[in-house]
Amino acid sequence: MDEFNRIKLKSLYNTRDLGGMPAENGTVIKEGLLYRSGRLHKLPKSTAKTLSDLGIKTIIDFRTDVERNEKPDTVIKGVNYINCPLVCTATPGITYQEKIRHTFKEEGKILYETYGTADNYMIQMYRNMVTDLESVKALKKFFNIILTVDGGVLFHCSSGKDRVGVCSAILEHLLGVNEELILKDYAVSAVFWRRKYFWYKVGIALAPATLKFKKIILCIMKTKKLYIEKTMEYLEETYGGIKEYCKKVLSLTDDDLNALKTRFLEKRAH
Repeated sequence: MDEFNRIKLKSLYNTRDLGGMPAENGTVIKEGLLYRSGRLHKLPKSTAKTLSDLGIKTIIDFRTDVERNEKPDTVIKGVNYINCPLVCTATPGITYQEKIRHTFKEEGKILYETYGTADNYMIQMYRNMVTDLESVKALKKFFNIILTVDGGVLFHCSSGKDRVGVCSAILEHLLGVNEELILKDYAVSAVFWRRKYFWYKVGIALAPATLKFKKIILCIMKTKKLYIEKTMEYLEETYGGIKEYCKKVLSLTDDDLNALKTRFLEKRAH
């Protein structure tokens, strides 16, 4: 692993152990229990073996049925796979499956007429991840899983930056990680995405779409701290903060919050 706790694996460019992050009262997140990642499609045997050797017993997939069917996770023996789809659209009531049926031209028109800018679109998409009824169900399920299973848990979406980014930020806050580190952990996905982003830019440049829409798509593929900052601001203004949101909306109790800390925190080694 490197300074960002990134696990360097063939075919995986954004897989990290949350372990080692400083939390509250001189504690750190335990290593080997919480991993974040992008999709685990067509993994080489060596990569699958490494994930197994890390003690990962549960994999939580935030992707939709369409995404999973198109690029299913590599099956690793002894690992329990759980589907937990999070909304990844700025338009309430419209699923990812419906969105991908739009042509470039149609989708570009929707984005501009409704949101005006790509940033506005992304800010709304992130907000929907914490307010959409299906997403709330998924987040409740996520916390129930990590509170009850044994061994390491890896949670992932497609790229490991948006859906995983929101979920990681909430979890890290509940464990007492300060906001500066939460934002840093979120933003570092851009570092690992650089090479992938370059090739996406090449592909989009050749796509049959307007320049305006191409700019929107490129913006959506970026990792901007603005998106997670606005999400945290929304939770603060609407619910009184992330912790209160988790209590009021995700139905987490004080006992649940204490159990999270007991399971995932340890005293920092001196």
